Amino acid sequence: MADLVRTERQDLDGIRTDVNRLLADSLLRTWPGTRYEGTFPTLDVISKGENLVVLVDLPGVAKDDVDMVVTNESLSISGRTASAENGKALWKERFEGGFSRSIRLFVPVKADEVTASFDNGVLRISLPKADEARPRAVKIA
Repeated sequence: MADLVRTERQDLDGIRTDVNRLLADSLLRTWPGTRYEGTFPTLDVISKGENLVVLVDLPGVAKDDVDMVVTNESLSISGRTASAENGKALWKERFEGGFSRSIRLFVPVKADEVTASFDNGVLRISLPKADEARPRAVKIA
């Protein structure tokens, strides 16, 4: 039952994100000088064997400007990005300012064994799945 509720909540979150992105793309991008407020940072969550791998796009953000908090069931990333150029913006799509992104993880993880690396503007987080979340072979009697 808990898995069903979690799946429905994830579906609703996905629909809300898609609708927000659709509205932002269709309405805001058409007006010059309007700031585009799409989801930032964008991320992918990949199940890879005994780990979840989260790839977070953080172009122009220094690793020292990123904070990350992991629990057994969630991941939160926050930080700050600043403009590299001074002057009056005539068109603005690149995100600038503070950001925060939190997601509920799909399976429980071992929060004390999480590792992270930062390369070419991509934050890579490896989250080992908790023992109860790992697949097990079962012999049929």
